[in-house]
Amino acid sequence: VVLSRVPEQEEDRTVSLQNAAAIYDLLSITLGRRGQYVMLSECLERAMKFAFGEFHLWYQVALSMVACGKSAYAVSLLRECVKLRPSDPTVPLMAAKVCIGSLHWPP
Repeated sequence: VVLSRVPEQEEDRTVSLQNAAAIYDLLSITLGRRGQYVMLSECLERAMKFAFGEFHLWYQVALSMVACGKSAYAVSLLRECVKLRPSDPTVPLMAAKVCIGSLHWPP
């Protein structure tokens, strides 16, 4: 894993981030199927130290917080996702869904 920020290692860093994202995606699938959302959110939050500006990771953490029932924190993470990808309409829609869902309206 390349963590160096020197410009000469930009390509290696990109490949490392892609590989790490793939591993975290597999971890999300595995832990999600087992209902281990708290463990998943903890793992993803630790990963943010290494890929702070990565939209995919922010979005994964936000979704894991939704699954944990931490709606307010999830919405705050989704706000950061909007900053990283302002033209993506799915992010504000997900934030709206989380806000409406947390009102506990009857079905």
